[in-house]
Amino acid sequence: MSGEGDRVRRRLPDGRLRKLRLERELSQLEVAIKAEVDVGTISRLELGLHYPSLRSAWRICKVLGVSFDQLKGE
Repeated sequence: MSGEGDRVRRRLPDGRLRKLRLERELSQLEVAIKAEVDVGTISRLELGLHYPSLRSAWRICKVLGVSFDQLKGE
């Protein structure tokens, strides 16, 4: 991966991150801590207000135990 500024070019599908998180019975704070991102980032991603950096997306996938395609809903 290159720089932290690299972004996924689209938002995550509505409700996808929240659904995956709740299936694993994790709070936003738990995902944020484990993925080493700000809890506000998780909230904004869930609301579709933020494009994740590639690094953040990769870390979130790792925490949730899903592939990047699964996170994107593909």
